[in-house]
Amino acid sequence: MRKRTTMAPWLVAGVLGMAAACADDVGDPVDEEATDAVTGDDDDDDDNVGSDSCDPGYVACTTGCCHWQLDDLGSQSVPFAAYGVIEHQGAIKIALVQNETIHIASWDEAGWTFEDTGIERPELMAIALSPDDGPMLSINPPGSTGDLLVASSGPGGWETEYVETDEGIELIFGHGDLQFAPDGTPNLLYLYSPSAGIRVMHNAWNGAQWDSTWVTDYGNSNYSLALDSAGEPHITLFDTHFSRQGASWTDVPFDVSSQFADLEIDAMDRPHVCRRKTGPDDVGPTLYHYVLDGTWQAEAVDDTNRAGETCSVKLDSADRPHITYCSSCTGDFDTTLTVGFDDIRHAWRDGDQWHISTVTEFGWAKLLSSFVDSEDRAHVLYYDMSESTFLTYEYRLMHAVLTP
Repeated sequence: MRKRTTMAPWLVAGVLGMAAACADDVGDPVDEEATDAVTGDDDDDDDNVGSDSCDPGYVACTTGCCHWQLDDLGSQSVPFAAYGVIEHQGAIKIALVQNETIHIASWDEAGWTFEDTGIERPELMAIALSPDDGPMLSINPPGSTGDLLVASSGPGGWETEYVETDEGIELIFGHGDLQFAPDGTPNLLYLYSPSAGIRVMHNAWNGAQWDSTWVTDYGNSNYSLALDSAGEPHITLFDTHFSRQGASWTDVPFDVSSQFADLEIDAMDRPHVCRRKTGPDDVGPTLYHYVLDGTWQAEAVDDTNRAGETCSVKLDSADRPHITYCSSCTGDFDTTLTVGFDDIRHAWRDGDQWHISTVTEFGWAKLLSSFVDSEDRAHVLYYDMSESTFLTYEYRLMHAVLTP
């Protein structure tokens, strides 16, 4: 694990002022009254979050007590990685840019290996794995605003295919989202502007061509795609969850809007969503776990003010939710710099108890994604930005795994 012993001078004053406010937050029980208000549970049970009986440096995990093992994948002055995904046997693949081309970084117990796809640095990029673990990329080529391509490895190397093409005024943007259905059908989610306004678009291969569908008008920068056991798409936005059955889309609104949300589908085809609920002062529990079981069932996860500013939810083999998120206990400092000056935390639910631990050593990190492997170990992909300054940013790509 890389030991950091220095901090940029301009960060010191802010960190010292924040220390008292943030030191006691991690591991505190969630506000029982706030949780009861959204779940309808008025019993007096204490979830006792974070009171795990593990040695110093270790935290509760699915196998007992674990520690966060960190890997450094290099740094650049601009963001250069896409989300990471888990292969069926527990290996990880990450799409990142090195020397101006896309590389696929693969991890297993022996370490990291890198493959150069030869594809130029794109404007946006997402990665997913087919049922046979073959990686696919969705990319917006450099210099293009209206082309959307998918790329995959074939017998002759990496090949690209057009999904959506630019006809002069179209725009395709946003982070993109790419997922495979159980039958191997790739599904994409992206933002599209044909002339005026912005649309949330779903696109899937129908066996003969790419079939594009308008889902809704766009109203927020956050959206997430997941597929159920029948291969039907589910899409979560800041205020509504959409799902498709055959040719029809249905929507189920949330109780309140949120700034950040992420989506995963369990073995019973129930959507699980992590959401950062917004309020007038961002006071009290803001990070919630939602489950759609007829109606939305909501539960507060972390009672730190402004917790959940970006979050990622994944389910393990027992459908236990694992939520990774930024703590956001720093007032308006991160808003001024437009990047998250936060600790990254991981929470997982075991029965009626949430276990919370801190992944990063101290604050200025930017969450990319999280995932759970075949051994139910939690993984987190993030940028360590602690060596940045007011004039320059340094994005150091880190992989963390909760290891026994």
